[in-house]
Amino acid sequence: MAPDVLTQALARQLTQCSRELARARRGVPRGVHQARVASRRLREGLGALDAVLPADTRRKALRVLRKLSQALGAVRECDVTRGLITTEADRFAWAALPVAHIATGLETERAKHHRRLLRAIIESEWRLVFSQVRKRLRRIRVAPVRSQAVASAKSRRIKRASTLARDLLSVGAVYVPDQLHALRIATKKLRYALEWEQQIGGK
Repeated sequence: MAPDVLTQALARQLTQCSRELARARRGVPRGVHQARVASRRLREGLGALDAVLPADTRRKALRVLRKLSQALGAVRECDVTRGLITTEADRFAWAALPVAHIATGLETERAKHHRRLLRAIIESEWRLVFSQVRKRLRRIRVAPVRSQAVASAKSRRIKRASTLARDLLSVGAVYVPDQLHALRIATKKLRYALEWEQQIGGK
């Protein structure tokens, strides 16, 4: 049986995540960012396949992706901070010496987090885990499970929207970083849920 929209969508996400992880491994900043995004998209897709993939396969993949996403996030934060420092230093004509000192510290910190990322990539055995997911996908008789996958994606989308609505209501006029961060994360999760639902044929 030729793969349908469901298996094609997840296969695309697996391929994208694999490609970006290879770039992140080389330390490419754009690769680190895109690998983090790809891992989150893949987590959303796998999370919505509770009625399709075996529980042990799905749990293992989600566990690997969470670990990789955390390691990628630490490197990404260094890259964002480095870019911010450069931009603000130019904008406000900051003294060169303290800027250089901060930049050196950030480079050291990034190198440390990148080493941890490399360790996480190796220890997670993500290639093996992704391969297991692909094999499971090829065994699926897609017709009976397509409606289940769409229903699961819809359920997750509603849950994500409810969380976003709650977080929006909690944000007031006073600047509270934690609330804004939660709102940003909730927005991303809803976006990924909508993208996944659209890819597999939801409304």
